[in-house]
Amino acid sequence: MELLPAIDLRHGKAVRLEQGDARRATVYADDPVALLDRFAAAGVARAHVVDLDAAFGEPPQRELIARMAARLPIQLGGGLRDRAAIEWALAAGCDRAVVGSLVARDPERFAALAAEFPGRLVPALDIENGEVRIAGWTERARRSLADLCGLLRGLPCPAVLVTDVARDGMMTGPNLDLTVEVARATGLPGLVSGGIHRLEDLEAARLLPGIGGAIVGRALYAGAFTVEDAVAAVRGGRTHLTRRIIPCLDVRNGRVVKGVRFQNLTDQGDPAECALRYAEQGADEIVFLDIGAAPEARDTDLDWVRRTAEQVFIPLSVGGGVRSEEDARRLLLAGADKVGINTAAVVDPSLLGRLARRFGSQCVVLSVDARRRDGGWEVVTQGGRHATGLDALAWIREGVERGAGEILLTSIDRDGTQGGYDLPLLTAAVQAVEVPVIASGGAGTPQHLADALATGAAAVLAASIFHQGTYTVGQVKDALAAAGFPMRPVRRTV
Repeated sequence: MELLPAIDLRHGKAVRLEQGDARRATVYADDPVALLDRFAAAGVARAHVVDLDAAFGEPPQRELIARMAARLPIQLGGGLRDRAAIEWALAAGCDRAVVGSLVARDPERFAALAAEFPGRLVPALDIENGEVRIAGWTERARRSLADLCGLLRGLPCPAVLVTDVARDGMMTGPNLDLTVEVARATGLPGLVSGGIHRLEDLEAARLLPGIGGAIVGRALYAGAFTVEDAVAAVRGGRTHLTRRIIPCLDVRNGRVVKGVRFQNLTDQGDPAECALRYAEQGADEIVFLDIGAAPEARDTDLDWVRRTAEQVFIPLSVGGGVRSEEDARRLLLAGADKVGINTAAVVDPSLLGRLARRFGSQCVVLSVDARRRDGGWEVVTQGGRHATGLDALAWIREGVERGAGEILLTSIDRDGTQGGYDLPLLTAAVQAVEVPVIASGGAGTPQHLADALATGAAAVLAASIFHQGTYTVGQVKDALAAAGFPMRPVRRTV
């Protein structure tokens, strides 16, 4: 399986769109050629390049594309709607031409072109709820997915590109089953596109029959993993999984607050400003918890989520007030990458499965607040005010079985004390499940974070030490790297 980093070109710059919307574009590189060179240096053999100008009916960026094709093999998509455009792309040095709309509108014509350019044309199918979409995903194709797959079968194409429209640019987990289904129906290697969020996504894709490659965009640009680790993951090599440092921002009434054991809250500032500061320090992710939403039986406030997503380009996990699939959908559309579920999952455990099926398990974080009791740990909800009687470890196992892709485990006994994490609780949780466990509650020194990582935790979450300026994220990363834990670099480059 091969890795194909995505470079979307818009007015000479590398950008990423959310779900194909030109109004939701983020510029990630002013020099796409230099970006391509960095990918090549990391071991990438081919890149996936899309000319968005051409796709939107504007003049194609031909000079830039020709320069890129001279540096590294690329498969080019965007605006390749007829023979002349395809012929130009291949003559300009592009390794492959990706053809989308023509496949759905006139599959017989595409078949003739595929025969004329054997091994060079990649049909692209954009799919939403089992239907093929065209015209920037705004229209439904006249033919069914099954009909189009049948017409593609036997054509001399190197692969078929499969995009789950609902997941593109959302980092909510890829639809691997859909890619396998299309690959089987067409007889072509499937290129999975849309929603890849973690190295585990790539490793899972590599093991499935029919998947020949993965197109990755936002996850690389947001720093979810490095290009080098992604290349290793698709090749089956060691990925040197880095550990994550995650500042936690408890939000109430639109302001970041912090207390001890969820009590005596003090104001810490504006959510977007705090998140941006930590992102600039090298945070790998930000966790937001709207701590008033569940007790007050209201939805999560979306305003500060949107403002943060517009300024901060690392993964955002948002919890508090998520009681339904629609609540989660609103958060994701506002800019969250993952949603945290706590009280609502205890009330209705089936919610975890519904969210996982709709958005991908990688998007579903089960937040567990635990308190020591009778030699074990009990789950508490509503900011620690309600005892559930649930055994924390049993609940964690059930949550993962139902579809949670990550566990955010907070020790209420240690929260805000800066006396260190509850290491026995962490050790037991890490041993109980195979999904990543995030340690929370009690961080006071870099050594506390190191102790938590030593239990096998995939990430450590901290609030007080960052809010109070005791340490910066960069200082913590330096200390953990010196202790032997692999860290992502503080200054983020693709």
